[in-house]
This record gives sequence, C-alpha cells and structure tokens, in this order.
Amino acid sequence: IEAGCFHRTRHDREPVIGWVGGTLWRTGDLRLLRYWLPQFAREKRVRVHHSGHIPNDPLPFSTRVGVPATTPPLRPVSQYPSLLTPLTIGLVPLTRHPFSEAKSCMKGLEYAAAGVPVIASPTREYQWLHRQGIGRLAGSASEWWDHATELLDPAVRSSEADRQHRLVMEHHTM
Repeated sequence: IEAGCFHRTRHDREPVIGWVGGTLWRTGDLRLLRYWLPQFAREKRVRVHHSGHIPNDPLPFSTRVGVPATTPPLRPVSQYPSLLTPLTIGLVPLTRHPFSEAKSCMKGLEYAAAGVPVIASPTREYQWLHRQGIGRLAGSASEWWDHATELLDPAVRSSEADRQHRLVMEHHTM
C-alpha cells in the first residue's frame, strides 16, 4: 500500500460510518449490520455511507441493511482510494462462512492506510490484523454497537486512526 495513494481522513468533522464493497454476493455479511446499524444511526444521529454499489444489483446497501445511506456511483479502480474518503469509521462485516473466512484482511489495511478506524468480524485474518494492532473485533451486535459508540469521540477516532495508519505504513512484505 503506497502512502501517497490514500488521502487521510479528517476526524474533526461529523462521524460517518460505513462500508466499501459490492453488495451483490454479500447478503449474509450485510445482515450482520442490519441487527444494529439502523438503530445506532437513528439514536446516535450518525450518517451512513456505502461505496461500491453495482448498478445491476436489485437490492442496494440501504435496502439490505435497512438504513438510509449515501451511495455514490461506481468509479474506476484507479479511483478506489477515494471511495474511503467520506468515512470516519469503517466496517468489515463477515459471516462465519468459508467464503468470508477465505477473505484477506486487505479492506482493514486499506481503511487503516486512509486513516479510518476499522471494526471487523473476528475471522482468522482480522484476528491476525488485530494482533498487529489494527482494527477492533466485533462478534455480536452489542460489540459492534459498543465499538462504534467509542469511535464517535473524535479524539478516540483520531488517536486510533493515527496509530493504525502508522502501523500499516510500517508494514512490509518481502
């Protein structure tokens, strides 16, 4: 991940919670958000954002999760890092399913590179990333809620974002 390709998120603005990714094959994963995110957004008055809507998907993120969300149009892959810009809290919901367990922790690394604190399901990959100091793990609706609530505090969000950004920028593979 190149440091210059991601624009750092500013945490001195209103929090925006959300997810970046295609929804067409992720119904089960997004159902995890449906259990807590609509009530959370309503009670905490938090905007929800989704990037990655696929035009022929008959059920957009808002419908699958049950929450109003801003959803910009698709962009070329070269503009992918800009999809993270609106977020101040990133979500990675993954069900306990072989497809989800096989997914890498790349989305968490991308959020961290953009300075976006991440909350993820505790798959093996995200447990590994958490041990590296990046991301929070949530295995229940109440854990998602609690982590998201803590990250509403701009000082907590900024501190965590800075630490995670530094860690991901120090991460190298040989």
